[in-house]
Amino acid sequence: MDIEKSWNDTGPEDQDWDDLVKQSLSKNREPLDPLYKLRKNLRLNMGYCILICLVYIAAIIYFTLPIFRITMLLGLGFTAWGFKTALREYKSIVPGISTSRSLLEDMERHYHSITHWMKTQEKVALFFYPIGAVGGFMMGGVLGSGKTVSEFMSKPIVLIALGVVLVVLIPACYYLAKWMNKKAFGDHLDKLKENIDQLKNE
Repeated sequence: MDIEKSWNDTGPEDQDWDDLVKQSLSKNREPLDPLYKLRKNLRLNMGYCILICLVYIAAIIYFTLPIFRITMLLGLGFTAWGFKTALREYKSIVPGISTSRSLLEDMERHYHSITHWMKTQEKVALFFYPIGAVGGFMMGGVLGSGKTVSEFMSKPIVLIALGVVLVVLIPACYYLAKWMNKKAFGDHLDKLKENIDQLKNE
C-alpha cells in the first residue's frame, strides 16, 4: 500500500494539513478523499455555529424580558458547545499524525470519532428543542399580541397550541438535524468506511 507508506513517512513538522493531503492524494486519492471532505464540512459547520451565536447575542441585547433572554442564553450555550465539539473533531483530523499509527488506524479512528460526534449532537439537541420551542412560541405570541407573558399564556387555547407545537416541532427538528448531518457528513462517512474495508482486504 504505497499511500500508507507515504502517510507514515510524512511528519507533521514538515507541512500543514493541506500539503499532506495533496501529497497523499497525488498517489492515491481514493482512501483519503472522504476524510478531506469531512474536514472541510466541519469547518463549514463551525462557520454556521458562529453566525447563529451572533444572532443569539443580538437577540439577547434586543429582547429585555428575562424569560426571552434565558431562552436565548440556553440557545447560545448549546450552539457554542456545538462549535467547541466540531472544532475538536476538526483539529483531530489534522493529519492523524503519528508515525506509530498506520493509515488504516487513523482512518478508523476518525470514522468512529465523527460518527460518535454526530450521534451525541443529535441526542443532546433533544434536551434543547423543547426549551427553544417554548421560548420561540411565547416570544412570537407576546410580540404578536402585545400582551405580557402571563396574559398571553393564560388562555387554554394557547396552552393547547403550545402542546401541538411541542408534539410537532420536536420530532421535526430531530429528523431535520439527522437529515442535515447525513447531507453534510453521511455520504463521506459511508465512503470512508468503504475505503477502510478495502484497505482491510488488501
